[in-house]
Amino acid sequence: TNIRSNTHLLKGSRRSIHRSSIRAATMATSRAPLLLLAAILAAAASVQGQATPPAPAPSAGGQCTPDYLSELGLCVDFRLGRVDLRGKNLADERERCCRNVRGKPSAAECLCTAFRDAPDVSDRADFADDVNVVLLVCDQPQIPDLACPASTSG
Repeated sequence: TNIRSNTHLLKGSRRSIHRSSIRAATMATSRAPLLLLAAILAAAASVQGQATPPAPAPSAGGQCTPDYLSELGLCVDFRLGRVDLRGKNLADERERCCRNVRGKPSAAECLCTAFRDAPDVSDRADFADDVNVVLLVCDQPQIPDLACPASTSG
């Protein structure tokens, strides 16, 4: 009798182990697509960060047209905390700003001008830090030792 009951227990244990193995395999299989997706997203983010072209140094070419300065006004307002985000998507507003900064040879120079011309900032001595924050937020390299005085008069 003991042999039969032990055999019965052994068969029950095998079934239990088999069910556990199936459950573990099913869970591993269901996690595989999630892990693959996470790996793809991480790789895409890494490649995107590497593909960002360097921000050009300010040029003396005077490429800051009134229209371009107006477009950069959103970046200035965004940096100075003047953007009302009620009913707006923060990422969309950031992208609107950055679209005007990426790939523009005169972006830093024009951002300096846009900050200098912005209302209610006359008490600031230099806008280089503000320009570099915008460049950083837009995934552009910062410009060390950027000269961006608040006034054009010497």
